[in-house]
Amino acid sequence: MNLLYTLAAFVVAVSAACSQDANMASPQASQPDGAAAAEVTPSQDPPRPHRAFPDTSATIAILADQLPGGLTAAQQRVVADRFVGTQKLTLDLSRPLRALKPSFLVLHYHLAIWQSAPGVSFIVDGGTWGNDYREVDKHEAWFWHNANGQRVASSVDKKLLMNVGDAAFTKYWGDSIVEQVLEIIKPGERVLAIIPDKTRDDNTDVLFPITSRILDQHSVACFDALVAQGTHPPMSAEQKLLKLGLDQFTGTVFDHRWDRPEDLITLGELTADQVTDLTAGLITKAVPVTLNKLLAPGIYDTVLVFGATVPHEVAGFAGGAKYFFPGVAGPELTHMTHWLGALAGIETIIGEVETPTRRLIEAVACLSRDHDRLLRSAAALP
Repeated sequence: MNLLYTLAAFVVAVSAACSQDANMASPQASQPDGAAAAEVTPSQDPPRPHRAFPDTSATIAILADQLPGGLTAAQQRVVADRFVGTQKLTLDLSRPLRALKPSFLVLHYHLAIWQSAPGVSFIVDGGTWGNDYREVDKHEAWFWHNANGQRVASSVDKKLLMNVGDAAFTKYWGDSIVEQVLEIIKPGERVLAIIPDKTRDDNTDVLFPITSRILDQHSVACFDALVAQGTHPPMSAEQKLLKLGLDQFTGTVFDHRWDRPEDLITLGELTADQVTDLTAGLITKAVPVTLNKLLAPGIYDTVLVFGATVPHEVAGFAGGAKYFFPGVAGPELTHMTHWLGALAGIETIIGEVETPTRRLIEAVACLSRDHDRLLRSAAALP
């Protein structure tokens, strides 16, 4: 699986056949071929390049600011040896570095509050500098104005301050970002979206319709969704459409049936010693790790995960691997994470990056043989 973060979404890649049904369903109602729980056949397709952010819990890694062009071969070797990555490099500059160090990261981003002025460019795709000022300049309401009704520009580089409260500008900016993110998805791919359930307040209803439209333009083979409901009860068909921000959806929306062993695959187990170490002794028993079988290799080519990164009373922060574990995991892990949160105490967890629950979640994610690909971010895309 390959993972891509953007806004509140990240992308994973797997492979195989997908459901052709077009209804709101539980997995047993319309199951992709090859999704058997007992045995999984890995895809024979070559994996996409994946570049994970390094673990910095016990070391320091340097991601440098934008590197200059024209580096000599010797300078490229120094960069590849000393840095884990940089930002704002076009492909012609990043490829030589990745030839030396395949895991070399390149952060690509598009500012929202500061809009590039005519003479200020950003990378509009992997290989081209440019800007969209000609289009943005047509909409005066998209710009922030001072008391005299004038546009407000940075005194440093003349970027223009944008009115991010303008709904039309917000939509335009969001559309452009999602389009860039989904460029990697090819015609004929099978795409699955993991979405939060009704208990989560996020912007899935904003991003999902944009994504659906773009994927239709990409001529994907199918676009389905799986609700990361943990052990919550399923949503109704009406609630699902409301979450998706759509009046109708031609794909299948699967409920996560955590209570059906045949709908889960086993990744492994965290031993009692591992759990004890990860939770600082709050829990001392082993836990089996299972996951919704729709995420097994051989089911979908690309998985998009929608959701917010916000403070969370059990994990510290929602987001990342939590959408898999416990979002679409089996009951043993889900129950353990919630009990662990209660033992640790909300006052020591909520809003904290390092928590016993988050350590447990990340360790469980590492059990997947494809976890290094799951952690690929937008910074690492070619």
